[in-house]
Amino acid sequence: MAYTALSRARDPVSVHLAAKAPDRTDRAEIAPVRSDRTGEEAITAMRAAMGRREREELAVDQVERQQALTERAPVAGEAAAEAIERAQRRQLSLDLDSPSRADHPVPEALPAVREPAPLWTVEHNIGLDATARQAIERARNTLGGRPQEELAARAERLDALLKTFLHQRVEAARRVDELTRLRADQGDAHERIGEQRARLDHLGPLSRLTGRRERELIEHALATCADRAEELDEQVRLLEHHVDVDRHERAAWFDEHGGELVQLAAANLEMHDRELKARERRIDDIRRDPPEWVTDRLGPRPDEPVAREHWDRAAAHLDDYRQAFGHPPNNERSGRGDYRERDAWKQVHEATTKALEVHPERPLVPHPPPQLQRDIGLGLDL
Repeated sequence: MAYTALSRARDPVSVHLAAKAPDRTDRAEIAPVRSDRTGEEAITAMRAAMGRREREELAVDQVERQQALTERAPVAGEAAAEAIERAQRRQLSLDLDSPSRADHPVPEALPAVREPAPLWTVEHNIGLDATARQAIERARNTLGGRPQEELAARAERLDALLKTFLHQRVEAARRVDELTRLRADQGDAHERIGEQRARLDHLGPLSRLTGRRERELIEHALATCADRAEELDEQVRLLEHHVDVDRHERAAWFDEHGGELVQLAAANLEMHDRELKARERRIDDIRRDPPEWVTDRLGPRPDEPVAREHWDRAAAHLDDYRQAFGHPPNNERSGRGDYRERDAWKQVHEATTKALEVHPERPLVPHPPPQLQRDIGLGLDL
């Protein structure tokens, strides 16, 4: 029954298995059941059940089938049917090994409206190490049942929390880099002092009489190196103080707010993940049953692979634009307003034009895209 239903379904089908054994305490003595079956064992059992034939064969059918194997070659139609059925059973078995997924990958988001990574603000303001990222991911795994409104409220609190960070991460990183450079220069200056002193020692006391000119040059170079080293020593001392203050403030802030940061960042990550999954579901629904606001611009979804790929991308761009700005793109773009909307408008119409060009049916749509170069001109690129 499972094989029949799954092999004839037109839409994607999900199979849900319960690894936990059913409650049969009243039959435990008669038919004991294992209670510790794992998910993998449940899938293996279903795969085996779906691979078995359960229809009964009459004795005469069994005799005829045996005679067919020994006396005659199989009819081409029967052999083809058997091969198709075997292939379908193998495919169903493979599908049970992998998570359910759409027939085609969801096209990338429209670049003009693509949102930044959910942890970009945290990374930009304070930075995240591997330990913090792992803690955020663990916290995110506990938020599956939280309502969207709660996650949105936590994301807003995250922005307010980041504003309490005492120093700018970029400036603090610049000071660390500058300190590293100054320490290298400081080491070179002190090394040159040692070299000049070694040259003086090599000349010896008599150089005050016989090598006065050379000695004066070395002493002048030594004084210059000493002044430079003293200046670098002071710069390093002051910058070390600033770097230590930065590290102390960072450590103190994380001691006080680290737990809250992990929870709020995890909520932002979970909300972003839900939005991506909702987008995937919308685009899958559009591909299965294109709405009128898509077919009016793209025509029906083609079967030819290349044309279908361009159609899917253009449909995804239309949906991204509609979600970002509240309405599908018009045929005329206003010169005012959000620059993101202007860029998105151009990209959507370029994708739509390409999808119609490669569409095998060359549909006449009610809302064709404008000819950008001819009707609008090159000013779009300004």
